[in-house]
Amino acid sequence: MINWITTAGFLTTATENVYFSTSIRASGTDTEYKVISGHLPKGLNFSSTGTISGTPGYVLDTKTSRFVVRAYNNTQVNDRTFAINVQGPNVPQWNTYGVTATFTISTTTSTLTASNTVTIIGTLSQISIDGYLLLGLNQSAYIINGQWVDYQLESVPEKAPAGTKITYTVVSGHLPPGLRLSKLGRISGFYHDNFISGNINFDTYIQYPKLYEFTVSSSDGVTVINKLFKVVGLHPDTFRTDNILKFSQSILDISLLAANISYLQPPQFLNSNNLGTFRSNHNLDQPITAYDPRPGTGAVTYSLITGTTAQTNLPLGLELDAETGYIYGYLSYQPVYTSDYILTVAATKYDNASTSTIVILNTVTMTVRGLAANQLAWDTDSNLGTIETGIISELAVVAHYVDSNYPIKYKLVNGELPPGLTLVNNGTIQGQVEYGHTGTYTFTVSANDIYLFGTNSRNFTITVLETDNRRYTEIYYRPFLSLEKRKYYQTFTSNEFIFDSNLIYRYHDPNFGIQDNIKMVLEFGIEQVNLEQYIPALAENFYQRRIYFGDIKTAVAKDSKGTVIYEVVYVDAVDNMSGVPLSITSSGLTYHPASIENQRIRLQQLTLDTGSSIGINEYSLPLYMRTAQHGSYIPPLYMRVIPVCYALPGHGQTIANRIKSSGFDFKLLDFEVDRIVVQNSKDNTSAKYLIFPRLNISDVIDTDDDRLYGGDVLWGSWDNDPLEK
Repeated sequence: MINWITTAGFLTTATENVYFSTSIRASGTDTEYKVISGHLPKGLNFSSTGTISGTPGYVLDTKTSRFVVRAYNNTQVNDRTFAINVQGPNVPQWNTYGVTATFTISTTTSTLTASNTVTIIGTLSQISIDGYLLLGLNQSAYIINGQWVDYQLESVPEKAPAGTKITYTVVSGHLPPGLRLSKLGRISGFYHDNFISGNINFDTYIQYPKLYEFTVSSSDGVTVINKLFKVVGLHPDTFRTDNILKFSQSILDISLLAANISYLQPPQFLNSNNLGTFRSNHNLDQPITAYDPRPGTGAVTYSLITGTTAQTNLPLGLELDAETGYIYGYLSYQPVYTSDYILTVAATKYDNASTSTIVILNTVTMTVRGLAANQLAWDTDSNLGTIETGIISELAVVAHYVDSNYPIKYKLVNGELPPGLTLVNNGTIQGQVEYGHTGTYTFTVSANDIYLFGTNSRNFTITVLETDNRRYTEIYYRPFLSLEKRKYYQTFTSNEFIFDSNLIYRYHDPNFGIQDNIKMVLEFGIEQVNLEQYIPALAENFYQRRIYFGDIKTAVAKDSKGTVIYEVVYVDAVDNMSGVPLSITSSGLTYHPASIENQRIRLQQLTLDTGSSIGINEYSLPLYMRTAQHGSYIPPLYMRVIPVCYALPGHGQTIANRIKSSGFDFKLLDFEVDRIVVQNSKDNTSAKYLIFPRLNISDVIDTDDDRLYGGDVLWGSWDNDPLEK
């Protein structure tokens, strides 16, 4: 007999990036071990002898991994749950910030800061002083009063998982006046402070620099590390030749402030270098002005530095106003569809007192759209084809630009779609046609780019059919997950790397795209009757049980011509009947009346009040179930699938591989089944669930409650389900 020796639960704590080994043991002859659910910490391996070993990977915080191990031999099985912690985290590391000074002095001791004493030997030495931020123009070690500052602090958690978010906070001291630190570490703003100035005589001025010190915390959400920063602020008159430089050694050595610039502050171009896109045959008035830190000392004028090609000159009809810095005029007609211009603009600052000037250059781009006719062409035929009532729409309208790849938006401008269908601005036609609305529907759709520069409209028709006089609905399983597990799954489906919108088929269509909820459909098309008429099917084969998650797989959906329309990425639902009650053994064979297939048969064999059998519409099966898969000549028809997402052709396996490498474990989600959900019925327009009768179930789930499953409770509202609270 197999009995566990190792105690269940927590085993030990391993250290990231340090080799680790431990073992678990159970009694019994020829006992072997395997992990049957959950997962080991990343980097560890499990052997059939029960040894766990390897080097755990880096973690941001102490991480717990839970897993179930099966001890077994030829005749017996015994399972036990264990847990291993991997400890972290690593402390975030600041990038190096500082300036380098060069000294020409004899052997001496020089105090550079209040807390930093350095001995320099020789006649020429260099030393780096950490913490000083190079916020000035051209990465100078000082900022000038009135200057615009835009600077990014950076720290990273040492070897932390990719995408770890760092936040920054000033915890002591103050930034220079006018500057602020964002949570993402960006220092920005206009620096403004009051400087003490005076004169010794009529020709000599004194300007005192300022030192600002502040401490910033960097946090990865778990650990925090602080760093002291320093910023030197100067008045622009510091660089006048008639100014006496007054620098305390406790601020910064004068050699660090050597400058080859004028005391004139240059203008700063703060706006985007991309002016945008403009249409020809239209008026234009576009500013390219620069910020002037000291407007009272003189004017700023603007000029264009032209090149040898037409694209380095202003488009025909436009001029640059030298005083205001505006490009203005009337954009003339141009025959080509799109032209890009790269312009170099010079801003010249003039000083009234000294007549000195300083010039700064800026390169900007602008795009001019021409008026070439009918550049937008339709790919979709006017006749969109036929669709049956109640069937999920896969229709769409598609157009493209001949000379560009600009995104296109679509809009219904005339007529009506069949009731139940909606045109989305990406061209997809979503929904299901309501029952009772057949015939041919004609409507007009306009297509244009995001700039509204080109428009093309087309009339379309959709023919709606009904194959018989019955109406159909959908019946499915859906697990009642705890709030924690729902968040776990929703965080997974929100991962933009795994589920890249550029790889997803009909991204915004709730019937396709990414499936935010877990469900497995039993019947895609079963006749709509009053809710109580489905209850007799639950008398046999239906009982409370667990559906197991299998492997991540893909399937393709092809049209009648064999063209792949989309791929579905799904989890295989495993109908594991081992040890399940209500099994029947006869002539040495074991039968399982409660299998998923037998549950479907019970639904399909329902007899209605009229004496006729309930209707089943096999054409309601998704297209991928009606498509032969992987070289087979016969479509699989019904498949036990839990769809995760729908992918564009050729991208399903990419998404499946990303899911496998992400570490997400479906086996951590309980798929307990104790009811079916009817999407809608004759007497209910919203989804309702029907609870299985109690049939000597000895294995109950934690959320089982006799008050919920009492004899009077046969169905309930999906929106008011007590298990959802």
